[in-house]
Amino acid sequence: MAVPAATRTAYCFGPFVLDTTQRVVLCGSAIVPLPPKAVCILTLLVKNAGEVVDKDEIFAAVWPGTFVVESSLTKNISLLRKTLREAGDGKSVIETVSKRGYRFVAPISDEQLSSASKVETHGQASRGFSRQRVALSIAAGALLIAALAYLHWRSVAPAPLPTESQRQYLIAQHIWNRLEPSEIDTALGRFERAAQLDSRSAIAYAGIAEARATMTMFGVGSSKLNLLKAREAATRALTLNPNLALPYVSIGVVRILADFDIAGAERAYLRALRLDPDSISAQLRYTCLLTHAGRFAEARRILYRAMQRDPVSAPLALQAARIEYYDRRYSDAIAALHELLDREPSFSLAHYYMAMSLGRLGRTTEALGELRRSRVQSSILETDEAWLHSLEGNREPARALLASRRRLVGNGHRKSTVLLLPAIDSGDHETALSSLEEMWKTREIDLLALKVEPRFDALRSEPRFRRIVNRIWSD
Repeated sequence: MAVPAATRTAYCFGPFVLDTTQRVVLCGSAIVPLPPKAVCILTLLVKNAGEVVDKDEIFAAVWPGTFVVESSLTKNISLLRKTLREAGDGKSVIETVSKRGYRFVAPISDEQLSSASKVETHGQASRGFSRQRVALSIAAGALLIAALAYLHWRSVAPAPLPTESQRQYLIAQHIWNRLEPSEIDTALGRFERAAQLDSRSAIAYAGIAEARATMTMFGVGSSKLNLLKAREAATRALTLNPNLALPYVSIGVVRILADFDIAGAERAYLRALRLDPDSISAQLRYTCLLTHAGRFAEARRILYRAMQRDPVSAPLALQAARIEYYDRRYSDAIAALHELLDREPSFSLAHYYMAMSLGRLGRTTEALGELRRSRVQSSILETDEAWLHSLEGNREPARALLASRRRLVGNGHRKSTVLLLPAIDSGDHETALSSLEEMWKTREIDLLALKVEPRFDALRSEPRFRRIVNRIWSD
């Protein structure tokens, strides 16, 4: 007979028993090692078995009145899946429901409700069972429950509240995950505040390094200063904790952006992944390098693993779309971006790559709309608008833009970098190639995508272009 949900305190599935009174999961007689929050999440899912539990409902129940980044939930879900799969029959008991939440899918039985009910049932069935033995069984059961409760208290006592430094770090990480150029400086300020509050926090310095490197890629602030500060912060983090993966990720970014040392960057990323095979940041950065190298199959494999751990991460979803874009699979890129924008409608980089992908398919009107929603800098906007017009056969906007920028370069106000794309779009390959050669002399970071960026397809047959690409990926 089923136990009413309102009074039920034990749930049995597979080889496991979830004891909601003691807040512990048992496998046989052993306690399954799970942190308190993971047990709370499992309890909520099991009590609603077969039903979808929204993420907002989980946050409200497990972290009431607390600011928590979404990755905290996905990490606990991943831990539950991994632990229960390894200790059980290898099957996953938790299903992800896209854009909504999670559902517990394992069948729940009433076979192992409690030691007390087993003793009572056995006593009714065996009339010759003496009162003395019943008393001994009850006493032994009480001792066992007391021992389990003590061990559980020792092993899963409520986690202490985060320190102010840790809180600042979590807020900074949440802001950084949005990858909005206008907010990276805000994230940096939070990371720096975390380090000020706890000068021994390796993770805070690792966050500073990550933010500084990201600012360089987005063109926020002084590139030289950002890279210098990123290197210093990563080195400080490794001094505090040489086994931390994240600083090696930042060192990899610095090696690319400051030293143009792609091989050295790959070694740093691989070192990070050896220290922490599940590091989302290391997997993300490494897939970026692999994508720019045209190693799409490797990039997809690593990114797929990362997305299994964090299926709702916006940066990972964006990178998945970027791989498809650079691999000329524009329809796949658009599909991935639509899914991302359903969750994150204001994600500017998603709108930008949507514009690029739509443009490649000749859907220029839609592409112009997405480009304007991306809120990119005015110089990028006018460059890409001219490109979209050139796709329709109208090169006049690109030619006018190229003439305007020639004057800026001639007056010393801008670098020759600004000539590259308008020159390609206007059909002036000589100017484009000369600009690329100047960019190579100063190792401009825009060259990193040269091997795979579709915007450069018009130059790929040129020997001068091929020489620059070979230098980038062989030096």
